[in-house]
Amino acid sequence: CPGCRVTFSLSAEGPKMVTSGDLISMDPKTVPVLDNIPIIKLWEGQKVVLEATAEVNYGKEHAKWEPTLACGYKEFPVITISEKCDGCGKCVSECPRDVLEIADGKVSIRVVNGESKEKDCSMCRLCETACMDSEIGDESAIKIDADSTRFIFVVESDGSLPVKEIIERALLHIKSVSTDLIDALQEGL
Repeated sequence: CPGCRVTFSLSAEGPKMVTSGDLISMDPKTVPVLDNIPIIKLWEGQKVVLEATAEVNYGKEHAKWEPTLACGYKEFPVITISEKCDGCGKCVSECPRDVLEIADGKVSIRVVNGESKEKDCSMCRLCETACMDSEIGDESAIKIDADSTRFIFVVESDGSLPVKEIIERALLHIKSVSTDLIDALQEGL
């Protein structure tokens, strides 16, 4: 419908970097999220003239309308350092996420601004391997596990909606679908 789309026009001559700020909207209330998104670099003597249409739609129809660029979760990492740790530091140097440190001659989980870095652990277990390579014994003094009752959830927005709103809308959708399922199951009983 005409209320669901907006036309943009653009006319530019080089030399210049043409950006989203050069787009002219037929509806002043509808503008690009950012003005500095590069579209094309024009050299001397080059020109671009175009007309583009922005359309309101849903990610259910096509992925190009999804406001989320990346979304994922992992179980919360749990790092346990036993008393067998001799503070050699091999596990600290192997950690790609800088989660571990040596404090008072022992390996410990780093704390930055009052917050434990344990959640930053990728669970790669390179620290366990390094500890075993130090010939401390038959088992590593550091153990990486996952807490299956806690999760780290990551959502990255394309800027069209704030992350909080994306999550709230997703939860409302899940609630709606769950309610529909419950209703359908109760009708079948």
